[in-house]
Amino acid sequence: MPFNKFSDPLSDPTESSGFSFDWGAKASLAIGFVFLCLVEARVIRGLWFTHGTPPDTFVRFEIPIFVLFPFLMALAARMTVRRLSNVGEIQPSVIARIQYAISIVVFMAYMVMLQLSEIAFR
Repeated sequence: MPFNKFSDPLSDPTESSGFSFDWGAKASLAIGFVFLCLVEARVIRGLWFTHGTPPDTFVRFEIPIFVLFPFLMALAARMTVRRLSNVGEIQPSVIARIQYAISIVVFMAYMVMLQLSEIAFR
């Protein structure tokens, strides 16, 4: 059995490591959804209850709807990647990594939106 620098046996390449990109993609998308809910709550509270009535009543509804777009686009991208893999245009080993990257981007976007909404509605 081959050994690495630290005299530990190398793991079998067929064994799964401790981290699964598929599981990580699902977990970070779920955490992104939690941050989506936090951002929506902050934006709705800031627009509807903190500020006075704006002259245009659609302002109260436009911004909360736009907050949903990153999550909807991430779901569409995940479904597209899954469909392309079923067709055979993307290798199955790459699917989980692409979905993980999409989920992390959504998670980071909502973290930034949460910080910006805290600043905007002080």
